[in-house]
Amino acid sequence: MVGTKYYRKGHITVFLSLILTLILSLVCTTIESARLQGVIMQLQNITDMGIFSTFSEYNRDLLELYDLFFLDMGYGTNDGTSERVNMRLKEFTEYNINVNKDLGLLSMFRRADMLRANINEVSTNQYVLATDKNAKAYYSQAVSYMEDKLEISLVQKLLSQYDSSITEKQDIFENYEKSSSLMEADIENKKVEYEVEYEAALEEAKGDLSKVEIEKPREVSNPVDTIKELKKLSILDLVIEDLSNVSNKNIRNQVELPSKRQLKKGDATFQVKTESLFNQVLFNEYLIEKFPNYLSDSSNDNQEGLDYQAEYILCGKKSDKVNLEMVAEKLLLIREGINFSYLLTHRQHEAEVLATAILWYAPALAPVLALLILLAWAFAESVIEVRMLFSGKKVPLLKSSQNWILDLNNLDKLADMLDSGETDEGGLDYEGYLKLITYFSNVKNKTMRSLDLIELTIQSKTNKNFKIDNCTQAFTTTIDYKAEGLFLRLPFKTIERGSKSYRYSITRDFSYY
Repeated sequence: MVGTKYYRKGHITVFLSLILTLILSLVCTTIESARLQGVIMQLQNITDMGIFSTFSEYNRDLLELYDLFFLDMGYGTNDGTSERVNMRLKEFTEYNINVNKDLGLLSMFRRADMLRANINEVSTNQYVLATDKNAKAYYSQAVSYMEDKLEISLVQKLLSQYDSSITEKQDIFENYEKSSSLMEADIENKKVEYEVEYEAALEEAKGDLSKVEIEKPREVSNPVDTIKELKKLSILDLVIEDLSNVSNKNIRNQVELPSKRQLKKGDATFQVKTESLFNQVLFNEYLIEKFPNYLSDSSNDNQEGLDYQAEYILCGKKSDKVNLEMVAEKLLLIREGINFSYLLTHRQHEAEVLATAILWYAPALAPVLALLILLAWAFAESVIEVRMLFSGKKVPLLKSSQNWILDLNNLDKLADMLDSGETDEGGLDYEGYLKLITYFSNVKNKTMRSLDLIELTIQSKTNKNFKIDNCTQAFTTTIDYKAEGLFLRLPFKTIERGSKSYRYSITRDFSYY
C-alpha cells in the first residue's frame, strides 16, 4: 500500500503576514502622523498659555500708580535678565505639558499621556526695555493711555494755549535784561559826571551859589533802585508767604537714578509714538496727572522720595526746595516776558515821563532809564502774579488794562502790595503754568526724570530692588520641544538618525503695547 503524501503549503500564510505587516505599518504611520500633528497643535497652545501666564505677572505698582504695563525681569531683585523670564516661562509651560506634575501618585499616569513631550530649551531672541531709545517704550505707553482718556477736542484746546510767542516775548525780555547793567552804568556815569561838573562850577564861584550856572544835583526817588534791592532776596521769600511749609526732602543718591546711570539695553525694534505737538501735549498731561506738585494734596511720607515731583521733572535737582525755587524763577521769567511786552506797547509813555523827571540833568538818557523802569515794573507785576499762583489763584496768560495790577506810582511800595492780586477765573492756575513750562522743556530730560521718580516711588513703597531698566514691554522667545515616538518612529521627522524623539521649535512674540 502506497503511503499518502501531505504537502504543507504556507504561501497564503506568508502572503497574509506580509500584507498584514504593510497594513500595520500604514496604520501606525497614519496614527503616528496624526498624533504628531496633534502634538504640534498642542505644543503651540501650550506655548501661548506659557507666554500669557508669564506676562500676566506684570508689575502691579506700575499699573496701579502709572497705568503702565511692564514685566519686571528682576522678579523682586535688581538683577533683571531675560534668563529669569525664560526660567519662569519654562516653569509655566512644564505644568501645561504635564498636568500631573508635582501631584504625587497621579504622576504615575505620565506614561498614559499621548503627548509624550518635554521642553529641551527656552531662549530669548529679542526684547524691549522701558528705557530703550531714550525711554520711547515708556513714552509711547503714556501717550496711548492719554489718547484713550482725553477727547481730541480737549487736546486741541490745550494745544492752543502753547503759543510760541510766549517764548519769543521771553527772549526779548532777556535781551533787554542782559543789557540793563550797561544802561545802569551809563546813567550812573552821567550822574557822577554831572556832580563833578557842579562841584567844579561851585569851586569856581568860590561857594557863591548865585554865580553857579548849573542846577544843584537833587535826589529824585527812582523805583528801579527799590526793585534792585528786592531782587537781592530769594525768589521764594518773595512768592511764598510761609517758607516753613516748604519741603526739605532730598534724593540721597541721585547718581544711581535712570537719568544718571548707565542703563541696560534691549535689542528689539518696536513701534514708537512720534514727538509730534499733539503727542507732546498728551505726554505733558500724563506727567501733570501722575506726578504731584507743590500744590497737590498728596505727599510722600517716605524720605527716599520727593514731594514736588513735577518740579523735579522740570529742573532735575535732588532737593525739593531747589526745584521749587527754580520753577518759581521759570514762572517769573515767563510772566516778565509777557508783562514787559505789554508795557512796551501800552505803558511806555508813563515810564518816559517818570524817567525824564528823574534824569532832569541828562534828558538824552531818559529813554534808557524808561526801559529800566519798564523792566522793574514788569518784575514787580510778575512777582505779585507768581505769588498768586503759589497761593492757588489764577493768573491770565495775557495782560490788558483791565487785569493789570500794579500802578507805576506804587512801584516802590511793592513789598507792601505783594498780596494785592485778585484771582482771574479766566486765567491759568499753578498747574496750568506747569504744563506750559513742561511743554517747552526738553523731551528727553522730562522723560528720563519722570522715570527717576517712578523708580524711587516703587523702591520706597514695595520693592527696594526695583529698577526701571529691568522692565520689558515686548518679548520674542523660542521654545525647543522634544517629543517621543509612540506608535512608530518616523525617520524623516526625528532629531537625528537613530533617534527615537522628534524636535519642534516654536517662536512667539508678545507685547503689551
